[in-house]
Amino acid sequence: LFDDVLNPIAAKTQSFWIWMVG
Repeated sequence: LFDDVLNPIAAKTQSFWIWMVG
């Protein structure tokens, strides 16, 4: 359950930080 919820959030957060930093 947690993986189903957190994985998309983590993926979006990582992509967000890559976009901000890159």
